[in-house]
Amino acid sequence: MQSLKHIIVRLFLIACCTPLFAFPPTETSFPHLLNERGEIVSNSLQPAYARHGKIVFSGQITLTGVLERSDNDEEGVYNDELRFYPDSNLSLPFMYNSLPPFGDDENKTLWKQSTKGNQHNTFETKIIITNPKLFSTLFERLRFGVLLTNRDALLPKLPQALQERIYGASGVRVRITLTDYRFYGEGDAGHEAWAKAIEILPLGDSKREYARFSTYHEGKQGRASFNLSTKDSYVNLRKSPNGEIITPITKEAMAQGAMIVSANYEQGSCEDISQCLAEKGKWVEVYYLPPNAKSGKDVFFGLIHSSQIAPE
Repeated sequence: MQSLKHIIVRLFLIACCTPLFAFPPTETSFPHLLNERGEIVSNSLQPAYARHGKIVFSGQITLTGVLERSDNDEEGVYNDELRFYPDSNLSLPFMYNSLPPFGDDENKTLWKQSTKGNQHNTFETKIIITNPKLFSTLFERLRFGVLLTNRDALLPKLPQALQERIYGASGVRVRITLTDYRFYGEGDAGHEAWAKAIEILPLGDSKREYARFSTYHEGKQGRASFNLSTKDSYVNLRKSPNGEIITPITKEAMAQGAMIVSANYEQGSCEDISQCLAEKGKWVEVYYLPPNAKSGKDVFFGLIHSSQIAPE
C-alpha cells in the first residue's frame, strides 16, 4: 500500500501540472512583464506562399514582449519549449482570407501554383503569393504566442535563468527579431504561430515561476512515473550522460514518498512506456521530487540511465 506521503505527493503533482502543463499555454506565466506600450520597431513580413494549409511569410519583424521557457504538452508529449508573447497592445498576422479557386482569371495576379519534384519522385505543390498587397492578412492577438523553432541554437545565448530547465517557467522581457514566420491558416488552428528568432535583446532581469503545490486540482497526472530498478540502494541523477551527479535517489527516499517523473512522456502515449524509453535512448530526462518537496523550487531535473528505472 502506498504511504500517505506518496499519495500527497501525487496530489501535489496533479496540482502543479494541471495549470502549468496544459496544451498549449493560453498566456505567459509572467503577464506582469507584458507592457501596454510595446513597440514594433520594424516590420517587413509579407505572405510568401501557402503549402499544406500553412501560410509562410518572407521578411522579418522586430517587436517587444516576453520570452518564456517552460514545458508544454503537445499531442501527449511534453516538450521543453521557448515561446514569445507580444506585448499587450501588439498584434501579429494570423488569419487570412481563403485563396480563390485556381484558374480564376481575376485572381491570377494574386497567386500562382508551383509544383516541384524531389529525389524520391514525389511532387509537392505550393501556392506562391505574387501580390501580397492583395492578399488579406489580419493582424490580431495570438492566443498561444509564437513557438520558436530554433530553441537549441538560442539557449546558449539566453540569460542564465532561461538556460537551466526548472519545474516551472522562466521569462524575461525582450526585444526580438522574428523570421520564417508561419501559421496554419485553415480554420482557427489554435492561434499558434511558429518562427525563428535571429536576435534577442533582454530588456530587464529574468524571472522564475516555480510550480506551486498549494492548490489541488482534479485530473490525470499526465506524466509517466518510475520506480527504481537496481540492486544498489540508490541511483544517480546526472546533469548529462555519465556526467556530474546532481543528487543520489535512494530507495529509502522513494519509500518515504519521493517520485521520479518523466519530463518527456505522457502516461498512455504508447502501449508500453518501456518501449517509449527504448525509442528515446538509454538516458531518460526526469524530474525528481524529493519526499519533502514543497514547490517546484525543491524539484531536480536531470538524467537517469534507463536500466536503473522501470515504469510504475
